[in-house]
Amino acid sequence: MSESHESCKPIISIEKAAKGVKNGAAVFDLESRMGNLCQVVQKTLDDQLRYKKEFQNTRKEIRTQISEIKTWVIEHISKLEETLINDLDKKYTEHEDTFIKRESSLQSMLESVTSCLMDFKSLKPHVTETHLFKALKYLDAKTCLQEVEVRKFRKQVFQN
Repeated sequence: MSESHESCKPIISIEKAAKGVKNGAAVFDLESRMGNLCQVVQKTLDDQLRYKKEFQNTRKEIRTQISEIKTWVIEHISKLEETLINDLDKKYTEHEDTFIKRESSLQSMLESVTSCLMDFKSLKPHVTETHLFKALKYLDAKTCLQEVEVRKFRKQVFQN
């Protein structure tokens, strides 16, 4: 008995209250409740362990799915990269000949214009005005055609 209850006056004696308790309903009820509680706790523990195992399995499955998705995405990106690079290389190959032809044409035109300019400058002090006039008209017409050609070229190249 606790110290706080030692000074209390007993209503009935403890012996009298405890008489027949071994075979009484209170003991039976308490044992039954405690037995039921043990079963509930055991079932709860079993459920918890099962839930934990299911959660672990689900976690493994989800991790596997994530890994598969990652692999698929990487493969898809690799295929996309390959396709883009192939398309780029194809376009480059398709236009490479055009670049070479244009460069050759421009180089030839530059050489022609440079040669005509040098010839015109060297002729100027040594020819008559009539010959200079004829050369001027010829070179003016030729230069005009080359200017048109360069404009067309620039329009094709820089506006596409």
